Amino acid sequence: MMKKKFIALLLVTLMLFSGVLTSCSDTVEFDEDPAKVYTLYTIAEEGTTQEGIRATELALNRLVFYRLGFLVKLVMVPEAEYDQLIEDKLAELAEYEANKKGSSSSSSSADSNAETSEEVPTGEVLLDRLDQGQDIEPDRPRLDLFLVRGSEQYQDLINRGLLTKLNTNLGAEGKTLKDYIYPTFINAATINKNIYGVPMNTGIGEYEYIVFDTELLQKYGVDAATMKTMEDLEDYLALIKANEPDVVPLQKAAASPDFSFLFSEGFPAYVNNKFVVSSLEDEALNAYYAMIAKYNSLGYISEDVDENQRFAVTFVKGQQSDVDALSEKTGYEYTSNVYALPTATEDNTLQNLFCISKYCVSDDLTNVVKFLALLETDPELQNVLTYGVEGQHYELVPYTTDDNETYDQVKLLEGSNYITKREYTGNAFQCYTMVGEDPLMWEKMKKQNLASVSAVDLGFGFSYVTLTNGDEKIQEPDYIEILESVIAKHYNEYMTGTAGKLNYDAYRAANDATVRQALRDQLAEEYNEMLSAQYTDEIRASYEEGTENYNTLMAQAEEAALDSLATALKRTLRTELTAQFREELGEDATDEEVTAKVNELLDDKTYMREQVIARTEQSEIEAETLNQFNRRLETELRNELNTITETAEYQNELAALLAGSQFAADLEALIATDYDDAMLAAFEEEILAKVTEFSMTVLAECEAELKKAVDEFVAENADKLDMTEQEILTEIGFLEKADDTDTSDTSDTSDTSDTSSDASSDTSSDTSSDTSEPSDEPSDEPAEPEDPDADTVDYPYFRFVLEKKITEQFYAFNGDPNQIGG
Repeated sequence: MMKKKFIALLLVTLMLFSGVLTSCSDTVEFDEDPAKVYTLYTIAEEGTTQEGIRATELALNRLVFYRLGFLVKLVMVPEAEYDQLIEDKLAELAEYEANKKGSSSSSSSADSNAETSEEVPTGEVLLDRLDQGQDIEPDRPRLDLFLVRGSEQYQDLINRGLLTKLNTNLGAEGKTLKDYIYPTFINAATINKNIYGVPMNTGIGEYEYIVFDTELLQKYGVDAATMKTMEDLEDYLALIKANEPDVVPLQKAAASPDFSFLFSEGFPAYVNNKFVVSSLEDEALNAYYAMIAKYNSLGYISEDVDENQRFAVTFVKGQQSDVDALSEKTGYEYTSNVYALPTATEDNTLQNLFCISKYCVSDDLTNVVKFLALLETDPELQNVLTYGVEGQHYELVPYTTDDNETYDQVKLLEGSNYITKREYTGNAFQCYTMVGEDPLMWEKMKKQNLASVSAVDLGFGFSYVTLTNGDEKIQEPDYIEILESVIAKHYNEYMTGTAGKLNYDAYRAANDATVRQALRDQLAEEYNEMLSAQYTDEIRASYEEGTENYNTLMAQAEEAALDSLATALKRTLRTELTAQFREELGEDATDEEVTAKVNELLDDKTYMREQVIARTEQSEIEAETLNQFNRRLETELRNELNTITETAEYQNELAALLAGSQFAADLEALIATDYDDAMLAAFEEEILAKVTEFSMTVLAECEAELKKAVDEFVAENADKLDMTEQEILTEIGFLEKADDTDTSDTSDTSDTSDTSSDASSDTSSDTSSDTSEPSDEPSDEPAEPEDPDADTVDYPYFRFVLEKKITEQFYAFNGDPNQIGG
């Protein structure tokens, strides 16, 4: 619980001291040297003025200076101007660094704080200037701590080498930060084992609930706890469809949490048991989409959602409070189950970060990291940066809960000239909540974070090949964006069920005869099996004990049993006989002579049977005899039955049964009980085939867009790079690099499809060559999902991206499941 701080009195007291101050176990000694001024760049909202920023800067530095011994300049601009400001500052610093290397000037000690007076800009002096409404400036162009928004911008700055790696620079502050920043955020910011920024704490992702109309559940006596997946809903949706004409059975479908897509929802690759799978070609995923299409086809789900129409089931993302809000909006009471846990992705964990530019080095970097740690962990500092100055920009209003707990909440003062967003200022969990918000929202978000799961690709930094032309860097096509743009056009068709949708009534009418015939064939087969069973019983009776057939078969079984046991005994006898004959024949006997004598006895049937009888328990001989008898009996039964069923007599008898009144009555009963299920099963197969066909058209579109992008990349850059088409394709990995010993003529690259097909084949070979596993060693390693149809159609550009780009990089990041211990 955050209580109101009596900071004003404390600061007045602190200002009286010019000696030694202690905070967080650090002793800061102040001298008469100029104070360091670092920068923090972030975003201010509309209505924020320079005066408001300066007042906040003063309050902030009264805390920072007396704790850390330096000051921080706030550079805050509107959101629309921020990105350009950062780019301009990076360009300015690049130019500054270049000029500094070529300059022999020693005037670096002169700075903007020196002015014309001889006053040394100590910390107290600079605080006084802020108090008098003057700005403070660092001694040179700086971009120290700054806000980075979103995973794309974060990755872009990393790729451009503009951020400082913080792995080894966090030091003791790193441990402190990890106590305050939820570990998943740190993991997300760690790209290929390097961390370049500290994300802002917030609630990770959101729950997804499956929500039921409580009144309808009670009306039909259905327990919501039995329905936790989309598959579980089918019978209930059918019930609602049949009995509630004014109710939409399912307002909207939801993606299955069982499919862990890479990069974005519905992406053409997902991870199954550590293996990267081609989504569009995956039978399980297409079956899930087919289920949604079936729900649409049967009228359970509507393509056009009417928010005002009553529904039996829907899916809601957010918190339980969002389910409660829906109830308040519609006037219906709802029962809900958690359908999917919050998932940590790059998008929701890297929404905003504080990063340090590469131009902040050495002691400056140490100080900036100390400030970052203080900002993220100290509520007093965090509230100043977020809300400004109490009494000037905001006031604290007490809020008392039903449990009689009191919490201070922020109310912004009318006309405040300092306004920010919490997500742009650091660790929101250290801030007061605002009037109108749940005072326990931060605690609830912490619990949500504890319940969250991490996306399979969290921290996976996909990289692109970059070619150079002098100072110009040319990056290969953005394959991920290309694939995402294709999926974005079609994903809604999957999730609304329009992909694969069929008219059930029309299908039923067109396939009525087919389904009835299938049921008749099913019953006819049952009758055939019944008649065959009767003949089998008759044949079996002819082999009862005491019959001639029995005696003949038993004699054969006894012979076979002795032969089988003799074979098993030969290894033991060979060892014994070899030793015996070597002794009898003497040392001069050759191995061949000994072996010949051994084989002579082992090939003697009478000798071997004598040995079996002498060395084997009678019970074991009887058991093996019974086993041999039963095997022969089954063979005889099968052969005799096959002979009988091919006779005209048998066929006439079966035909008479199928033409009889009993068969007709059984068929009528079967159609009455199984027709609807059989029709629905056939309908589902047709929908699945249609969805699979649709996925193949999407895959073909992915292939075409990737090919187009690669072709354009080659055409646009061949002359610029002074490279042939084949050389460029080889550099980006589409073609395999030729071996030094390869003397084949590869000069003709006009038909890239054929060449790339070969490359795709090589790629498939490479990625599968490591799948062998030790034959005698048990392994807990996951088995790669079988995909027998994966190579029936060749998509060389898609295979190149999936296998040589995505899969290889992901396995390098996450471990190769084809390797033991991968």
